Amino acid sequence: MRFRILGPLEVAGDPDPASAGLHTPGPAKIRVVLGTLLARPNQVVSAEALIDELWPESPPRTALQTLHVYVSQVRKCLMAASPRHGQDTLVTQRPGYLLRVASDELDLTLFERLHEQGRAAVQAGAYDRAADLLAEAQDLWRGPLLSDTPHGPILQTAAARLHEARPAALELRIGADLRLGRHRELVAELSALVTEHPLREELHAQLMTALYRSERLPEALRAYARVRRTLVEELGVEPGPRLRALHRQLLSADTAPTPALGPWTDSRPAGGHAAAHWTHAGHTAPGAANRITTNGRSADLAARNGPAAAGPASHAPADGHASAPSTYVGQAGDGVAAPGTGDGASVAARSVGEGAVGGALGPGTSAPGGRGADGPAGSSPAHRTGSTGDTIPPGHGSAVPLALTAWLPAEDPVLVGRSGELARLTELLRDAAAGSWAAVTGQPGSGKTALAVAAARRAADAYPDGVLFLDLCPEPAEPAEPAGAARPAVGLTPAEASRRLLRQAGVSPAEGDPLDALRALTATRRVLLVLDNARSVAQVRALLPVTAGSTAVVTGPLLPAGSAGMRTIRLGHVGHAAAREILAGAGPAADEIARLCGRLPLALRAAALLLSSRPHWTGETLARTLRPERTRLTSLGIGELDVRGSLLRTYRALPEGERRTLRLLGALPPGVFGLRPAAAALGLPPERAASAVESVTDRGLLLPLGEDAYAFPELLRLLAADRLRADEPRESATEATARVCGAYAGLLADPAAAPASAQELSALTDLVRRAHAATLWRPAVDLADALAGPLERAVSWENWEAAHTLALDAARRAGDRVAEARMVRSLGDLCWQQRRTEEAEEHYREALRLAERARTAEEAARALAGLAELRLEHGRTAEADALLGDALARPEPGPGLGRYEAYRVQAQVRLRSGDAAGAAVPLGKCLAIAAELRDSRREAHVRRVLRAADGDTGVHEVRPGIWRLAMREPASATGTRS
Repeated sequence: MRFRILGPLEVAGDPDPASAGLHTPGPAKIRVVLGTLLARPNQVVSAEALIDELWPESPPRTALQTLHVYVSQVRKCLMAASPRHGQDTLVTQRPGYLLRVASDELDLTLFERLHEQGRAAVQAGAYDRAADLLAEAQDLWRGPLLSDTPHGPILQTAAARLHEARPAALELRIGADLRLGRHRELVAELSALVTEHPLREELHAQLMTALYRSERLPEALRAYARVRRTLVEELGVEPGPRLRALHRQLLSADTAPTPALGPWTDSRPAGGHAAAHWTHAGHTAPGAANRITTNGRSADLAARNGPAAAGPASHAPADGHASAPSTYVGQAGDGVAAPGTGDGASVAARSVGEGAVGGALGPGTSAPGGRGADGPAGSSPAHRTGSTGDTIPPGHGSAVPLALTAWLPAEDPVLVGRSGELARLTELLRDAAAGSWAAVTGQPGSGKTALAVAAARRAADAYPDGVLFLDLCPEPAEPAEPAGAARPAVGLTPAEASRRLLRQAGVSPAEGDPLDALRALTATRRVLLVLDNARSVAQVRALLPVTAGSTAVVTGPLLPAGSAGMRTIRLGHVGHAAAREILAGAGPAADEIARLCGRLPLALRAAALLLSSRPHWTGETLARTLRPERTRLTSLGIGELDVRGSLLRTYRALPEGERRTLRLLGALPPGVFGLRPAAAALGLPPERAASAVESVTDRGLLLPLGEDAYAFPELLRLLAADRLRADEPRESATEATARVCGAYAGLLADPAAAPASAQELSALTDLVRRAHAATLWRPAVDLADALAGPLERAVSWENWEAAHTLALDAARRAGDRVAEARMVRSLGDLCWQQRRTEEAEEHYREALRLAERARTAEEAARALAGLAELRLEHGRTAEADALLGDALARPEPGPGLGRYEAYRVQAQVRLRSGDAAGAAVPLGKCLAIAAELRDSRREAHVRRVLRAADGDTGVHEVRPGIWRLAMREPASATGTRS
């Protein structure tokens, strides 16, 4: 038997044919119990701690009894996975339980052992063995700790500890690989890792080392500039002494840094020269002469790039320590410190004029001297601190004139989790064929502009005549109306867009067609156009270059695929690791906040900014603020980051038909949905509904998850529900909710339907709540009825109580006495399962009274069977028999669940008295009724009871999936009537 918790919970059985395969428990509460015991293997976990883990806020009164039931379910799972050893794995030991697990049976203990062995191998200098051990440890991870299981205090603590241990092991393995000279192979992996973990300085140091050893010094320096900028902007701190020391060593450009495996020291000579010494394992590499030139590159780099790139070199003094040049100039916004001025010191840049570089499109044109009337905000090409006429774009060692990218906005310093898309887009731009162009599309707030700008900067050297940027749908300057509403965006016409692009290029078109002038420009020059915020392909078609040498990248949320020459990159949410990096200050609440934000980059950044701007808030404070769905979009707004406004602008740009499709689909519950409930929400036949759904899916506003499976991105779902309330007539919205309730009631009643997950059951319970709030009494009752079986099977007690309490009220308001009796009896069944026997008694008696008034024999018989089962549990078998006799004497048209339940409890009475042969008769009648009703779950339960009737297992399966301890009494035992 093997257990895996480094990711979703998995229980793998013994290799024997009878137990092979997975035996992972399905109900969430059972996974919590098993997961908590596995997080503390071979340790006693108290019952009190388990109760806190199961119900962190308010445990029910019957928490201890319920825990015993859950533990019995865990034992059943272990027995199924390992018939030989499962019964000895989970031990009851005061004050709780202990799970016996060998170190090689649990991936957590195996990871910790491999990590420690790898650390020891590093300390012993056995780097080859260390790399193998740590790679094996790394491969055990399949995701965050118990990612499919709710976390209480114990699991949150374990997850926080392992959240640090996992990257620590990764850094140790990479350090060993660097020691083995694998720097070239590591560059790609490290580039992706620093994007996913932008605040881990060790990974950045390893990337700088790997780049330098791969003879990519400019990129190593650029990597330092990037991490410094991130730390300063995100946390307000400079890089630590280790990173700064490595940076100074790279500036010396003569001594190869040792791989970063241990502590570094910043050793300065007594004379105070700004020379860096990098120390590891007792070895010190003295800094060589600083050979940075006044134009911001080392003499070595300048020599490689040719005489035109070289500037006057600084010469080292005779003592071997570097004398700092007067200035060090890096790329605009890099924030690279000047050697000798202290790390992070701002440096005045030398001016760059048109005479130094030439115009944006080469000789004969003029570069703008500041932010032009048509340039984007933040894209001013005015001479900025740290800017120079020559810059080194990320990922390239060749020099690119600053003026080529002068019109681009500043690169987003928090472009996290997009390394794959960035590499692909950069490749598309560099290798663009004649007439081809790239489109970056996806839901609003997914980072389309940031990705396009970053790729354009990386591909700029392939377009020596310039990179132009234009927002095709700028927001109007006047205030929004009404207050808080997103301003309607007005797209530029192709002619106006052409004029603005030409003015950026320094071209003044004559009286002729500006589109012709733009075509002539892109046909005779090598130009990259970045066309941002396009509302349709029609808006950009006339602007696109059609000849070789020039191309365009277009961003927009509503760009359907299929246009000629279009190469599409569709963005959605970022990965879990990237979301955690953005929400680094949220602590254990980061995963919940990321889920509430739909892992949408814009929303994640707004959440991170909310935390950093409100130091008195914790991650839990923010999570609590974001939980209410109706206010979440408004809460995710701070400063210029307006999640609701961004989504709303996209919604308003849709044609009215698609807007209505989107908002009516907002009547659906959260999660995956198929065409049947979608057609119900839209009030359309299936064929027309399919066409409407695919239309908004093509826009990127729905996620296609497979055949007949769609889902809303989380925040778009909230917007759709918001627009349903605001834009759809109330009667129409109410009718849509009623139709959706009916569709899901039908799906739940379908025997061929897959079992609903815990999340789906919670969402459908919320749908009952919405129907009740809309005074849809009959739909609320019907849906709650259909949920009864799935909620019982999933042990979803909270949802069961909520749905059927609401449905009870709906039945009373509708005057439906039969449904009222049914709901009261169902709540009695729930109380019985929770061992709330007094409440169960009250519910069953009330259900019997209501059933008799409504003249429904089935519900009367089920209520009597419930009362008999309560008597049986207290050993009052005579009273139980009398109640069952009353239930079976009532005429019931055809085979029904009333008679089934009466015979089921009658069989329990016989088994309790030790009369297994007598129990076979009522069990046989139960089997016949279940078969006639085509109720496979109840039929399977009866067969299991029949097989176990002759054995003494110590427990009885009294209801499907519910076991109770066997308390056998003599056949003559009687009880007294109360």
